[in-house]
Amino acid sequence: MPLLAGDGPFRVVASLAIDGIDRVASESAVVEWHWYYHGAAVPLWAILALALVGLRENRNFRAWLILIPLAVVLILWRTPMLLFGAGERTSQYVGAIVVAAAMSWALLWLIAPKLVHRSRAVTIFVMGVFLIVFGGLAIYVQGVELMPCLTIYGIAMLGAVLGMAIAARPNRRPFRPTRFAVWMFLGWLVITWMAIFGMFAFSLAGRCAELPASILIGQMIVVSVMASVLSLAGYAVQFPFLILAFNHPFYRDRFDAIFHIPKDVTTTAVVSEKDVVETNEDSGGSKPCDG
Repeated sequence: MPLLAGDGPFRVVASLAIDGIDRVASESAVVEWHWYYHGAAVPLWAILALALVGLRENRNFRAWLILIPLAVVLILWRTPMLLFGAGERTSQYVGAIVVAAAMSWALLWLIAPKLVHRSRAVTIFVMGVFLIVFGGLAIYVQGVELMPCLTIYGIAMLGAVLGMAIAARPNRRPFRPTRFAVWMFLGWLVITWMAIFGMFAFSLAGRCAELPASILIGQMIVVSVMASVLSLAGYAVQFPFLILAFNHPFYRDRFDAIFHIPKDVTTTAVVSEKDVVETNEDSGGSKPCDG
């Protein structure tokens, strides 16, 4: 049962598909689902709590700010489901993936100081492995069908990691959060398109010549929409965490360390004329002449 299934009655229907016979469904049965049945997910929240109180780097009240973007995602993810009238099964899958992604991003920023390596590429690679492994565990404990959820989640995280790598590539220009966010999204979008179109091409291997052009074009349009929606949804889940990392010094330091961004040395300072004169004297410069 998904982590956000809530509390109350659920209607369960069993069905069986037999070759040559239409799918046969049983009569529905009502099952009372209670919030404490989510006990299997307790370890995930325990890991998050342990990272907050157990790591020395997080023994600061500012570390708890990570719960704000986490709460925003967990509260708002149902809104598009309601707007587009998604079915119960779709909502379960989406909910499981969103919860896994949100908890993975939150925990990633909490353990970020432990992941920093002298090589930016190594750091991003380790981040990607963590996001996929912990997210996969989070999906597993929610009790949804694994393969479709893991496939979608894996593609999304692949796009996220390579999008970060593209956005963090060495650049002579000063770092700008907006430019990083845009490049991360574009990289995420391109990688997701490549992955989904690769799967689509593999599924059509040897059958392209048999399909009418109109059907093939229609399927390609559907795949394009799916790739775009997956990219937008995945980026929307991590965007609140990115805003926090850009705007709060506590997490901005972690962001800079991960992506090897040098501190801004162009901060404007007000220097008095007296300071300039004293500097000139210390460096052996001539003193200003008295009138």
